[in-house]
Amino acid sequence: MLESLISADQSAFIAIHSFRNDFLDAVMPVITNRWIWIPFYLLLAYWVFRTFSLRAIGILLTAGVLILVSDQGANLFKNGIKRPRPCHNVALIKQTTIVTPQGCGGPYGFFSGHASNSFALAMFMFLLARRAGGERKSLWLLMFLWATVVAWSRIYMGVHYPGDVLCGALFGTGVGAFLFFGMTKLKFMRNA
Repeated sequence: MLESLISADQSAFIAIHSFRNDFLDAVMPVITNRWIWIPFYLLLAYWVFRTFSLRAIGILLTAGVLILVSDQGANLFKNGIKRPRPCHNVALIKQTTIVTPQGCGGPYGFFSGHASNSFALAMFMFLLARRAGGERKSLWLLMFLWATVVAWSRIYMGVHYPGDVLCGALFGTGVGAFLFFGMTKLKFMRNA
């Protein structure tokens, strides 16, 4: 059973990764770069301060813990499971084009830290916006579009299998929901 899942994941990787073009070869390294998103994160922080005033400090600290937990969770799984990235898989090296200037990355890829982090933040911000009410909640569905594009870029770049990205997205979504609902018990999240 596990062998067929691994084989299906590799086949899906090859199918997705083979749809390459010059435009995406230029865009995906930008999308996958964590530092390019700093203005986006600052915009989110501005929205949190504007919407929640003094409670924003606790909310942003929770978001920081969220990123730490989702990132370190991914690293624990990577080092525990030790599944090689597609770009380190000898059987796939000839079929893998690495677009990222940073190269392949660490030896292990299960599961994707980029997917985990982006989906954790997307879920947390979506729930926060829903709690704030009004028209904002539909706009925060865009958070999931952003997270999906970031996660997809990891497959396109040749550094993760679809299963790595899917499991990272599920883990991150769970972390985002868990920390949001856990923090609603604290005073700074009440009536948010």
